[in-house]
Formats: sequence, structure tokens, C-alpha cells
Amino acid sequence: MKKIQLCLIYFLSLFLILSSCKQESLEIIYSEIDGKAYLEDMTSAMNARKATRLILENKLEQVSTENILTIADSLITQDLEWRKMYFTAFSTAINQLNEQQKKSSGPSLFSFFIRNPSMYKSQIAQLTLENSDLLLELIADQVLEATQDEQITANSIINVTLGYCKECTLQEMDFIVSYVRLAEKLITD
Repeated sequence: MKKIQLCLIYFLSLFLILSSCKQESLEIIYSEIDGKAYLEDMTSAMNARKATRLILENKLEQVSTENILTIADSLITQDLEWRKMYFTAFSTAINQLNEQQKKSSGPSLFSFFIRNPSMYKSQIAQLTLENSDLLLELIADQVLEATQDEQITANSIINVTLGYCKECTLQEMDFIVSYVRLAEKLITD
């Protein structure tokens, strides 16, 4: 009987403690800094930011392929934080696209690679091999397209990319050269 009373007191105490907790708004629960922006993004109509947040929250099924392409177009944003988030979301969702959609996202990805080689390198290191290979294929397609008229060479692509790599380490520069060469080799094979 005493055990039952103790259990009852325990559950009543727990109930009182939990029921007396102040309910926080969503913006405070998620973050003091990002809460308002998160709430605005998630309550708005579907756009690149909302789609990105959904993908990063493992809710890819709620994002259409058109929204994934919108994310690809957003890779060139000036906002560093969102650029990383867009790339992570895009590289996570790329295998949801059909071949034509993948090809249409290629120029945005190529532009991202050329202008953000250091970020590209650090981000692809975190990808699955399958998704990393898909990105390499898209880069290879863009290298092929850029070099077809023979006025642009793989060396000129490397030089432009290195030009955007202002604070790159020697290792990052080697990565750029190796990656473009690998893309070029992928084309010829």
C-alpha cells in the first residue's frame, strides 16, 4: 500500500511540474537568433528557404522537384550561411531529380563550384559517395559544355576557379586542379 501511495505522489508531482512549465513560442524553442526567420520561412508559401529547411529536417517528401531546382538556382546567394544550407539541401536531394532536371541544375552547381571552391570541397567531403559522384558528373557535363568550342580549356576553368580561391590552402588548390582534371577525364571515358 505504501508503494502505491509513493507512486501516486511521484506521478502527481511529475504532473504538476510538467503542467506548470511555461509554454515557449516556436521562435524561442528553435533559437533566439533564428527563431523569427524560421517561423517566417515555415509559415510562408513554398520557396527555396522553406524547401531547404524541410530537406535539412529530413522532410524531403514535402519538397517537389521544382523546389529542388529552385534551391539549385539559389546556390549563388551572397548570404554565406544560406549558401551552405542551399548546397547541403541540394546535394541531399539531387537524386530525386530526373536526368533532364539534373542537367538543368548543372550550370548553377558549376557556378557554385567556380565561385566557392573551398566551400564546395568541404561540403562534398560530407556527402555520400553516390551524391558526390552525381555532383562530379554534373560538373563534368559543364566542363564539357564549356570546352567544346575550344576557346575555353580545362586550364582556364582551373585558373578562374583558383582566382576565386583567395584564401585557399595548397591542399585546396590541389583539390581544384585534381577535381577539374577528374571531371575532364570523366568526359573522355
